[in-house]
Amino acid sequence: DDCDMACSWFETVYEGERPKTHLVTALVNYKLNDKYGYLGKMLYQQVAESSAWGKLYKKKIFQELRYPKGHLYEDIAIIHKIVEQCERICIIGNVDYYYWQRKTSIMYQPFSEQQMDAIYYLNDLGEYINKKYPGLYKAFCCRHLSMSSNIICRIEDEKRYKFQVNFLWNGIKENRMVVLLDLDGRKKARLAAGVSFLEYKFFMFVYKQTQKRGK
Repeated sequence: DDCDMACSWFETVYEGERPKTHLVTALVNYKLNDKYGYLGKMLYQQVAESSAWGKLYKKKIFQELRYPKGHLYEDIAIIHKIVEQCERICIIGNVDYYYWQRKTSIMYQPFSEQQMDAIYYLNDLGEYINKKYPGLYKAFCCRHLSMSSNIICRIEDEKRYKFQVNFLWNGIKENRMVVLLDLDGRKKARLAAGVSFLEYKFFMFVYKQTQKRGK
C-alpha cells in the first residue's frame, strides 16, 4: 500500500551463459520516488526501465489503459501514462528478473521499419516531458540518443533504409551536444555522442564494438 507501482532491477544473461546473480527475498535499497524522480532514473536508465516486466502495478492503473497491439516497444508507448497515475513509485535494488538474450529474439533480428516504433514512441514521450517536466530534458536527450544509436547500428542495408538512417542520424546529431556535456548521462551515451562528431562510418564502427550480442 506504500506505492502504486514497484520496480526491481534485472540481469542481462546472454545465450550460452549462466546468471551471475542469486535471487534474494530481502528487499535491497527500498526507495520511494515521485513521478519526477522515477522518470529521471528511467530516462537515464539508472535502476529503472520502461519495460513492462520487472514491475508490480496496482490494478486500478490498467482499468482503462492498454498496451498497443501489433507494435514493438509498446512499453515506451504508455510508460508515461502509467507514471501519471502513480503518486509514489518504489524502486527496489533487488535483481528479480533474468533478461535472457537469445539469437532468435527481436533484439537480434535484422532491422525492419517496425523497429522505428521505438523512436516514434520516444518522440511522444518527449512531448510529455517538455510539457510536464522540462527539467528532465537532458535525461530525455540521453535516452533518445541511446535508442537511436542502438537502432541505427542494426541497419545493414543503408540504401534500402536511407530515410530511416537519415532520420536516426539527425536525431543523434540533434541531441549529442546536450548528452556530451551532461555529467549525469550514461557513460556509453556520452561516448556515442562524442564519437558522433567525427564521422558516421567511424561512429558505426565504434558503437558496434561496444554492443555485446551473445556468442
